[in-house]
Amino acid sequence: MFDEESLANSLNVVSDSDDDACDSEELASLFTGQFELQAQTRVSKNNAYILHLCGATFSPKNDNLLYTCSMDGTVKLWDLRTDLTSCKTEFKDGTYGATGAPKPLTSFDVAPDDRFVCAGSQLVDGDAFLLFWDARSSKLLGGYWESHSEDVTQVCFHPLKQTTMATGSTDKLINIFDISASCEDDALLHTLNTESSVAKITWLGGEDSLSCITHTEDVQLWKTDGERPEVQFSRETVTKCLQRTSVDNCYLIDVHWKETSGQVMLLAGSLSRKGQCLRSLEVTNEKLKPMCQFLNNKEVVRTSWYLQNDERVITGGEAGYLNVWKQRQASNGHENNLPSKSSSMKMPSKFKQHKEFSKPYRLCS
Repeated sequence: MFDEESLANSLNVVSDSDDDACDSEELASLFTGQFELQAQTRVSKNNAYILHLCGATFSPKNDNLLYTCSMDGTVKLWDLRTDLTSCKTEFKDGTYGATGAPKPLTSFDVAPDDRFVCAGSQLVDGDAFLLFWDARSSKLLGGYWESHSEDVTQVCFHPLKQTTMATGSTDKLINIFDISASCEDDALLHTLNTESSVAKITWLGGEDSLSCITHTEDVQLWKTDGERPEVQFSRETVTKCLQRTSVDNCYLIDVHWKETSGQVMLLAGSLSRKGQCLRSLEVTNEKLKPMCQFLNNKEVVRTSWYLQNDERVITGGEAGYLNVWKQRQASNGHENNLPSKSSSMKMPSKFKQHKEFSKPYRLCS
C-alpha cells in the first residue's frame, strides 16, 4: 500500500506543517506583548540595477539621501527629493580581475560621520575584497583583501566609533578593524571565530559588543575581544522558545539593541503558511525568553529595523511589503510586556589572535 509518510521520509522532504506547540491561551500568557501593523507600503521596482540589490541604508547625516549597493559592482547614492531616474553619485571599482568584470559586491555600510563608504565582495581570483571610497568625492581610496578567505557577507561600522568596523564572511570569521591604521595588517584588531558561516552581524549599543546570526540559523553574542561567544542559542533552542514544532521552518531575521532597557531583542519566525508567524524574543540573564507576537503578518520577513526614539519596528519581506509595527498599549496606558533591564554580560578577557599577514595593503588617506 502507498505510504505517503514513508515516501516523504525516504526522500528527506521537509514538511510545510508547523504549528504552535501550545494552545492560544498558553501562547498569550508566554508572549505577553503584541505588535500591531501601523502602516504598510509596497516596494516598487527600480530598473537602475541590472543585478539584485544587496543592501540599502540612509545617510547618517541626511535623511533625504539613500545609499544602495548591488552585485553589479556599484554603490549608488540617491536623492529622494528627485524623480529617482538617476542616482546622485556612483561609487565604482575601476580595477577588474582576470574575468574583466566588476567585483560582485555582497554587503556595504557607511561610516557614522558619512565620510567613508565600504563594500565587501565575493571571492574574486582567490581574494575577498573590502573596498573603501570617499563619500564626498566618490574616489576609491583603496582596499583590504587579506583578512577574509571567502565571500564577505557583512560590513558594519560601529554606530559611535567612526573608524571601527566589523566584517563577517562565509569563512566563519568576524573581523574587527580600525580603518585609521596605515595598512590592513595594523588595522585588524580582533578576529572572532564563529565556527559557522556568518549571515548577519549587528553592533549592540555603544559598547564593544555585537551579535551574529549564522547561515545555520544560530545566534551568538560576542565581545570584540572575546575568545568565544558570551551567549549562544541554537536553532532548536530558538524554535522551542518561539513555541513552534518544526525546527526546519524556523528562521532568524535580526538582532536589535533596545537603548531604553539595555535589552537584546531577537526577531524570528516560521517559513510555513506564508510566514504568518512572526515573534520577538528577549535575552535576559543569558537565557532566551518569549516577548511579543506580531499580529496579522502576511509575509516571510527578511530584514528589520528598530526605531529607538519611539520603539517601532520596520520589517521588509518576500512579498515586497515594508511594514511599520507599533507595540499595542495595555488598558492601563503602558505598553504590554514592558521589559526589565537585562543583566550586564560577563566578558572573557582573552581573545583569539588572527594569523600574521605577509601582504598588507595601505589605505590611502
